[in-house]
Amino acid sequence: MLAPRSLSSKLDVPHCTKMALVHDMGESLVGDITPIDGVTKEEKGRRERETMQFLGKGLLGNYDGGMQGEELQRIWEEYENGETMEARFVKDVDKLELLLQMMEYERRGEGRLDLSEFVWVAEGVRMDEAKTWCDELLAEREAFWKGIGKTVTGVANVPVPDAVALGPALALAAVGFMALLPLAKATGYGGFMNVDGNAVDAGEMGAPLTSSSMEAGLEAGLEDDDEEEEEEEEDEEEVSEGVVLVRVNCGE
Repeated sequence: MLAPRSLSSKLDVPHCTKMALVHDMGESLVGDITPIDGVTKEEKGRRERETMQFLGKGLLGNYDGGMQGEELQRIWEEYENGETMEARFVKDVDKLELLLQMMEYERRGEGRLDLSEFVWVAEGVRMDEAKTWCDELLAEREAFWKGIGKTVTGVANVPVPDAVALGPALALAAVGFMALLPLAKATGYGGFMNVDGNAVDAGEMGAPLTSSSMEAGLEAGLEDDDEEEEEEEEDEEEVSEGVVLVRVNCGE
């Protein structure tokens, strides 16, 4: 929506918005696999693709004739392939968001936190307009460090402030996952895969992640939702009774 005119006239902006919401859905069950996890790019892609197939066909297959699920899969694949202008733009924005988070962490650290190890991400930005944003961003970062009279040195092992643990892109992605909240809760019942490719489940540690285990986790999450709703209703009743008693004691 904030794309410069030179791009917005060429881009399908609503499609870009959908892609921004969908592009990380493959991580919803297998987790955010990073380079330090020792998982190959091919294996990472396989796990995320299987997750998208489960979401698109298994979870949403019977909804609206399966059309919505198929669209989610198509958009995700388009992003992964990175061949369309929309996919390239969203990928660049994703990298810019990481750099913005890096700067925000450093600012909150007031000069005690140097995250130069993430600057290399800027090298992957492809579109000219995004490169301009990136250059401006890094120039602003350089001005910040100069302004406090310090030099960027690459301080390691400094904890990131909890207050900024979620960046703007994660907040945006959260909007897209609202409809899948029960599924997200289900990850605590066997939905996550560890870096070895096994399901993480308190009852079945090491069991392979399958469609049946995903479905079982989803059902468990839905049951847990029902229990929480019942508890909330009971709490509301208790509060209401307490209010009545207070009013009686006060002579109302």
